[in-house]
Amino acid sequence: MGDIHSLTGGYLYNMHMIKGLEQKGYSVNIIGTDWPWNNEVDLENISRYHFEKLAQGSFIVVDSLVLASLHNVVREFSGRLILLGLMHLPATYNILSGVHGVLANEERIALHHMRLVIVTGKFTFDLLRNAGLNPEKIRIVEPGTEHFPQKQHYKPVPSELLCIANYSVIKAQDKLVRALHRLIAWEWTLHLYGDTDHDRLYVAALRTLIQQLNLEHRVILHGIVERDEISPVFLQADLFVMPSLFESYGMALTESLAHGVPVVTTTAGNIPNTIPAGMGLFAEPGNEEKLASAIRELFEDREKYSTLCRAASQYKTRSWEQAVTEFEMIIRATR
Repeated sequence: MGDIHSLTGGYLYNMHMIKGLEQKGYSVNIIGTDWPWNNEVDLENISRYHFEKLAQGSFIVVDSLVLASLHNVVREFSGRLILLGLMHLPATYNILSGVHGVLANEERIALHHMRLVIVTGKFTFDLLRNAGLNPEKIRIVEPGTEHFPQKQHYKPVPSELLCIANYSVIKAQDKLVRALHRLIAWEWTLHLYGDTDHDRLYVAALRTLIQQLNLEHRVILHGIVERDEISPVFLQADLFVMPSLFESYGMALTESLAHGVPVVTTTAGNIPNTIPAGMGLFAEPGNEEKLASAIRELFEDREKYSTLCRAASQYKTRSWEQAVTEFEMIIRATR
């Protein structure tokens, strides 16, 4: 659903799995990126057409973005095809409120007809289990991390702050800007990177906020940072700050640690399961005061910052090759 080459955590995960499986000799076809998602009848017809063309016993990995929409087709073909669900997050999970009761009926039907459901983190595993899905039917395959160069020199006090995330209410860059406004007495510069077209109204409001707080010279908004340019951006930073209200995993956080850059982030979603102990500080999601306090602690306590830097420099990366191998093992064991 949408452009699979988009620079989001979910799409990056999917593309790494696709490329990794292809390198292992699998033939992988991507279908659905141009389907009529807003028209349920047309969506069912075109997906049924493609499913019918597949040989009996073919594997189909159905992304969670479309599981609910395809529940009728999934039910129809579950006996002829081997269906695996790939769940980043249930569609019914309310990211802003954190409220998650039961799965929507359509999503429940679709999950019921999956041979197995692969999730990308413990948080989603727990959500599905608590919603009634048999935990024996769920497998966790966490994202990997690319092989990045590591930061070699650290300042006594962080001053170059970095956040990489598509601009949105969920990523909460506005909360970060307000938090840093509380720390105006310290020397710092914040570089924000993300897709400025993802939510243009939010970007406009963020620019207005920065102007109102007179932070134009200290908060710099950038566009998307391309993958071949990402390491220089990380290596110039002293601290990575992610104020998200929700993360189903938090790949940007592990990429920061893979570069040896410590993090300040929130306890939203899967983040506490993503960040190893001693490599970052946490704040309550949406709490600007707590976020400012965590950053201030590193401005004021050189030993604390130095300890985080040493820990981040020892971060053990989990390779995408390992993640792909785990994904492949699930496919091979599913019949």
